[in-house]
Amino acid sequence: MSARLVLLAAALFVAAGYLAQIDVWAAWLFVAGGIVSLVFAAVDGVRSVKRRRLARA
Repeated sequence: MSARLVLLAAALFVAAGYLAQIDVWAAWLFVAGGIVSLVFAAVDGVRSVKRRRLARA
């Protein structure tokens, strides 16, 4: 799931680059969505690691 979220964030950043030529506010919304996706992927990755460590114990 984390890999999909990282790809989603990358797609949002690319879309923001194209939208920056048209509308700055829309570009910032896409950048914010990309940042939120990356943060969610990081939190999901940390939780996954914790679950794996608990499963081994």
